[in-house]
Amino acid sequence: MKKSAFTLIELMIVVVIVGLIYSMAITGLRNFKEKKTKITLADLPQTLKNIAPKSDLRYVCIDRCKKCLLLVDGEVANDEFAVLVDDDINVYQLDPYSGSREYIFTPYFDKKGREQDVCFSFEVYKDGSFSKMILEYKNKFYDYYSPLSKVKVYDELQDVIKAKEELLLKVTN
Repeated sequence: MKKSAFTLIELMIVVVIVGLIYSMAITGLRNFKEKKTKITLADLPQTLKNIAPKSDLRYVCIDRCKKCLLLVDGEVANDEFAVLVDDDINVYQLDPYSGSREYIFTPYFDKKGREQDVCFSFEVYKDGSFSKMILEYKNKFYDYYSPLSKVKVYDELQDVIKAKEELLLKVTN
């Protein structure tokens, strides 16, 4: 008679593997805190990737960008993360048909289940991809569209759109 259940050993192995992955993410965050690395908007994607490379990370700013949090796999890992922006920020999503439009952030709910006012959010996923957006802050435009290259900084939104159109022409030809 065959049984199709997991053995105790198999379950223990799974628990150990999950624990190892979680400890690697926390160690990366702890090492990051100890280094006191200065984070900028230009290096935000790479900095987050380095904290916990095999985890989903979300940098989210709430309360009119007065407080920023770092979430690792959906759990708050740091509730006093570096504040990089204030409420004088505009975020756009590029649309090939209509140009640029306002970026809509994923809602954030606190521990009590209350939705918080998100003024900025940036996500890095396990596969290395991240949120695609154009961020306008202090008369600079940060291009968060290419996971393979450094964040490009422009002086005008039209410069970003022009660069994207040129890239699209290059790819399609």
